[in-house]
Amino acid sequence: MDQILKISKKYKIHVVEDACMGIGAKIKNKSPGTFGIVNAFSMHPLKSLNVMGDGGMVITNNDEYASWMLKYRNHGMIDRDNIEFWGVNMRLQPLQAIVASLGLDKLDHVLNKRRVNAKQLDSALSTLIEAGHLKLPRRVETHNETCALYMGLFTRRDKLKDYLRTKGIETKIHYPKPLHLQHAAQENCKFDPREMVNSEHQARHLLTLPVHQFLGKNEINYIADQIFSFYEENLAE
Repeated sequence: MDQILKISKKYKIHVVEDACMGIGAKIKNKSPGTFGIVNAFSMHPLKSLNVMGDGGMVITNNDEYASWMLKYRNHGMIDRDNIEFWGVNMRLQPLQAIVASLGLDKLDHVLNKRRVNAKQLDSALSTLIEAGHLKLPRRVETHNETCALYMGLFTRRDKLKDYLRTKGIETKIHYPKPLHLQHAAQENCKFDPREMVNSEHQARHLLTLPVHQFLGKNEINYIADQIFSFYEENLAE
């Protein structure tokens, strides 16, 4: 964000944040979604603050933008009988707002538990990093993560995923097909595919492990043990 904000200031470009996974996180004691002029949050069930189904919110510190968004989300209406411009129906249902409000009360507990689980998994899998089978994101001391997703780059990723499924451990791949290989991107974006080697490498190796707040120490240890078992069995082949 420091680099982005420097560029923004230099060239007088507004910053718009996709802070969808950032509710409750901190970057040097500043919350994601408070750096830009317009910022989006998701309350999808996968996120640290979720509603019953799907939802989200947009925030801004610009009064003019706020006024426009309040109308745009409600068909562009000024009041019940007058429409200023064509808008959409993107009002969050009152029930969903209540669920999100209650979720805010326990957000710190949820995030702390996820961080504890992620830290335990980091420690348990450290020898795999040394052995060259795993690469984890850099953990920055001044950043307080939500741990909405626990991602790592694993060797033999697809076989590991299948193996863990037989052991009752659900994992996900976020995402198996990088954006530049999507049909929509190929139709509308200009890029050199040869410069997308990192994206393709991650798509081949990235695996998301569970660290959600409903897992305890025993479950986290079980996940780590099964990952070790997989590599021991495959290295013995």
